[in-house]
Parts: sequence; structure tokens; C-alpha cells
Amino acid sequence: MHCSIVVLYNPNFNEISCFLNQLIKSKFFLILVDNSEKNLIKDFDVYLKDNRVLYINLKKNKGLAFAQNIGIKEAISRNFKTLTLFDQDSFITSTNYRKYVQMFHDSRYNITTPLVVSKYDNSKREESLKINFFGWPSPVKNNEKKTFDDADIVIASGMTCSLKDFQEVGYFREDFFIDYVDTEWCFREKNKGKTIAVNNLINLSHSIGYGRENYIFFNPQIHPPERTFYQFRNNLALFKESYVPKLYCLRELFVNFASLIIKILFKKKNKKKHMYYFCKAIKYFTKSK
Repeated sequence: MHCSIVVLYNPNFNEISCFLNQLIKSKFFLILVDNSEKNLIKDFDVYLKDNRVLYINLKKNKGLAFAQNIGIKEAISRNFKTLTLFDQDSFITSTNYRKYVQMFHDSRYNITTPLVVSKYDNSKREESLKINFFGWPSPVKNNEKKTFDDADIVIASGMTCSLKDFQEVGYFREDFFIDYVDTEWCFREKNKGKTIAVNNLINLSHSIGYGRENYIFFNPQIHPPERTFYQFRNNLALFKESYVPKLYCLRELFVNFASLIIKILFKKKNKKKHMYYFCKAIKYFTKSK
């Protein structure tokens, strides 16, 4: 028995309805976990009439990890065996979704993800990563002649696995709130000997943040200033974990610093806010030592 879990956060109903209709059409049970700060139950009333849909309203934003864990625990309580996690800004057709789930069950992998294509530019792919012996990450070079390519880190949206994995390895870290939630969990999975792969035959349309800014040698993701806090705080927290390579942490710290510097030097808006949340993250980390 398979189910889908979608975390909602102040979604545009017109935009997300097409995606939810495809998930329902796939005939898998659907769990919607609403992290929104406003009451959306009337908007989703049309879905609540379907006995294959469960709507859980958290009534406020408790973080992506918390909402995902609520959905996962609900799926376990209902005796589902496998699940696929989705963000609200993803899209896959019902036909491809059913095919993707079947391919997961037929594979030897513990976790699979579709080939994630940027919603803003179909020619760009959101990177899954391989970590080498020294801990340095590099993008998975998707081989179109192969069904699966091995990976070490994948994003949560589209991630498919057995619910036993969460019982064996643990749930997502709720203190991380949003950034590096899926990354930290993937490192824990790999540390337990679990296998992860990208399915090259199935595409998932997805957006991270609000797109990317384009500079000559650097293309940082666009995020609201509040995310600067979680990016730096959680990045620094990863240094404490023995199963996370230190070289990976250093590389991420460099990328985050470069992104922050670009925002301060070239952005017209929110410069002070980004600096405020950066300082808040450093202060939080030093106090927690």
C-alpha cells in the first residue's frame, strides 16, 4: 500500500489544484499537511469529500520537517508500506507517478527520486549529489541509457521510500525547520547502509525558493531573508554530526557565504535583513556550543 504526502504552506489554490488532481487520479491515498498561517479548509473542501484524501490542519507554520513527520506518522498508523513526499510547488502526471512508484518497487534501492527539472527553466535540473571519499559533493551525471543512477543526497520532493526507513533511521530533524532537512536525513540513511538513486526515466517539475539569480560564475537561489538564518544555523549544526563529512560542510559554508555577499553587494532590497538573520544564526550557534 502506497501513499502520497504533500506539505502545504499558504498555497495558491489555482496553481496547486492541477497537481493535487493528478495525485488523486493516481489512486494512491493522499495526506495533505497544512502548515499555513491562514485557514484554507474552505479552499480544499472539494478534496475533503474524497475518502482517499486526509487533510491535517496544523493551524500555523511549525516547519517543513515537523509537517512531514506528522504525515509520515499518520501513514504509519494507517499501515501504509511506502510513501512519496511532495512539496506543493512540484508537478507530475498521474501516469508517470504510477509508473515511477512501480519502478521503485521493482528496483533494488531503498530510496529513489525522479529526475527533478526546474519549473522555471525546463533545460535545467535540480541537482542530486554524489559524495566522494573525501566528502566533496558533485552533481549526479544522469545517464539517459540507464534507468537509475546512484546518489547520496536528493531533495525530499519526489523522494520515495519504505516507511520502515523512518522507523529504523529516524524521522526528519524538526529543529532544522526547513533547510538541510532532507540532506541531513540522507546522510543518516547512507550511514546505515541504505541505497539512494535517481530515476532517469521519470521527470518531476519542481522549484526551489523563487528561482535563481544569474551572475558570471555563481547562480545563487533566491530566498526570503528569514531563510538566511536556517541556512547558516543548520549548515553549522551539520559540523557536529559524525556521519556528515566535514568537507561537505565547509563547501556548503563557502556557498552560503558567497550567496550572502552577493545579496549584500548587489541586491537593492533586504540587505539589512539578510545580515540580521546571518548574525542571529552565528549567535545561536555560539550559544548552543
